[in-house]
Amino acid sequence: MIFISEEKKALIMIIGVLDSLYNEAISIEEANKLYFSPKTTIQLEKNKVNSEIVQLVWECCELENIYSLIPHKLKKNIDMLKNRAIDILKAL
Repeated sequence: MIFISEEKKALIMIIGVLDSLYNEAISIEEANKLYFSPKTTIQLEKNKVNSEIVQLVWECCELENIYSLIPHKLKKNIDMLKNRAIDILKAL
């Protein structure tokens, strides 16, 4: 049996949601309902997930503000967050 840590599970979810959002397969609202919410960060903290990953989810929660205020920078921010998540995942 292969064990996948909570950190890896979280990062894989983050990457998938960001990729779906980038490719316009889901909306910002759907991304927030799926994973990018304060509720998720609280759960991750309870599960003692690395604080860098919790911070990344908080930053993903801010995508809604970027979409509302500076929509032309949304894809750049999504790409940056996704690359950070991939880098953290590789380091685990």
